[in-house]
Amino acid sequence: DDGQIFLVVKVEGKFAYLTDGKIRKIQSLKKKNVKHLEKFSNASIIELAEKIDRGLSVGNKRVYLAIRTEKEKIQED
Repeated sequence: DDGQIFLVVKVEGKFAYLTDGKIRKIQSLKKKNVKHLEKFSNASIIELAEKIDRGLSVGNKRVYLAIRTEKEKIQED
């Protein structure tokens, strides 16, 4: 998972539950220790996380596309 970008769906104690919308879908979140994560801010990804937190439906494809867009931006820099 090193170098991968995930959306943090929820945090419980020292664990975060992640999705990438493709391999780790919203229905089967990946559990990771928060100390192994690097934080960054992206408005579209934060907006998706807030929607999920409010219990709104967000599709895996939407998560995947937001993460893919962020990866492309990072590669350009």
